[in-house]
Amino acid sequence: MSMILLFGITITVMLSQNLEVSAMKGSVKKYTLVARNVRSVRTIHTDVFLSQKKNKVMQVDLFKKLKNKDVRSNIYYKNCLISKNAKAYFPDGARIFIQNNRDEILFTGEEYAKCESIFGHKTKKDCERDKAAVANEVVLKNITRCWSDFGLFAYVKNKSLVVTGTAIAGDVARCYHLGTKATCFKGQADQVKQVVSGELNVFVLMKNGSVWGTGWNETMLISDSEEYYYGDFVQIIPQGVKAIAATGYNVGMLKEDGSLWIWGGGGRAGYAPPTTPYKIADNVKEFSLCTDWRSPKSATDFILVFIKKNNTAYGMGSNYGYALTSKYKKGWIDNPVKLKSNIKHVYTGYGTTFLLDKEKRLYWSGGQFRGGLMDIKAMK
Repeated sequence: MSMILLFGITITVMLSQNLEVSAMKGSVKKYTLVARNVRSVRTIHTDVFLSQKKNKVMQVDLFKKLKNKDVRSNIYYKNCLISKNAKAYFPDGARIFIQNNRDEILFTGEEYAKCESIFGHKTKKDCERDKAAVANEVVLKNITRCWSDFGLFAYVKNKSLVVTGTAIAGDVARCYHLGTKATCFKGQADQVKQVVSGELNVFVLMKNGSVWGTGWNETMLISDSEEYYYGDFVQIIPQGVKAIAATGYNVGMLKEDGSLWIWGGGGRAGYAPPTTPYKIADNVKEFSLCTDWRSPKSATDFILVFIKKNNTAYGMGSNYGYALTSKYKKGWIDNPVKLKSNIKHVYTGYGTTFLLDKEKRLYWSGGQFRGGLMDIKAMK
């Protein structure tokens, strides 16, 4: 591994754009109740999963709100059961990994979901052999620590970090042309705290507060040098980081002192994208970051939401499709705005924000790309 210590602090001015917001199919203009009695939530861009009861995971289709007579288990949108035996769950787009109480990893996915994942296909025949949709297939054993994100599933095995998916491959071509599986941080994986995807990048937060990255550097997510691609993990931040999140164009970090920072090359015309971290807010205890591919102005637009220590949620970035509600009329919001109080956790998806309040009620605002649920019965 090589080491790059970088990023002096630069304040970059963002210019407001008075862009109109607009609703699309699958959009809501204000925070609308999704479900009650929610214990946990995972969102991966267009997919929403939640758990209300221990070991039980549901997928929710926000395109189809239920009539009162059809509501079951306090979920107000069409939903389906993914697993009744989930100790933890790790979605990645068209696939989901379930960790059961025996520390086995079970795989559920749609047709061709085994491609570009942990299976390491070498030829087109491998892809065709594994093309069928499957539900709850045991694919790994004795796995106690794992993470997922868009195009990413990572786990610890034999004291090393194994990273799989298109994020580590750095491309989205057919999987047998890529190396969709890599072993990293050999002998050091017990020090890994978090692994996230920048879509075609991977970022790792270590327990000592350092941040490492690999992959494309086109928007200067990894360094402010002219190096276009990093094939190995390099150190980006040396210490002091508590949590991280990433898109294909930006990286966010929550520091141990409660300050929230962001850097990268994402943003629309008229917005000066920072290539060095700049501070968003202080007294932050949690945040979530996602690309807004629904924006009609720029596919690099991001949505950022966070909770301050007073349990109030704030948001900034793209508001196309009302991700930050119709209360705010601009398509791009360049300073944090208040969203809702009494919030415990925040989440983001493509063009969407989710707030889980302290009464275990999950709300959403914005719009989804597509509807549909995994047909678990058909996969079996």
